[in-house]
Amino acid sequence: MRDVRGKGHEVRIGREHWNPPWPLTWQRAFHAARRHQEAGHSLTDVPRDCTTDDGHRLGEWLRTQRLCPERLAPCNGACSTVSA
Repeated sequence: MRDVRGKGHEVRIGREHWNPPWPLTWQRAFHAARRHQEAGHSLTDVPRDCTTDDGHRLGEWLRTQRLCPERLAPCNGACSTVSA
């Protein structure tokens, strides 16, 4: 942990929040999915070939997340797979 000072308040921030385990491309796709959902769209019926205006292959990314749920959270091999 390290201290970050700003506006007169001390904030303790863990290293995991500054350096998440997912690759940058995964994080960008996640935020594209979040923006899509916040705009009022469903994430369950996105066509596989859907690409966002800023170039993210949202449909393919969502499909991969559904097929490979172990990629959703870092688990170091301790995850249990949930079957649909």
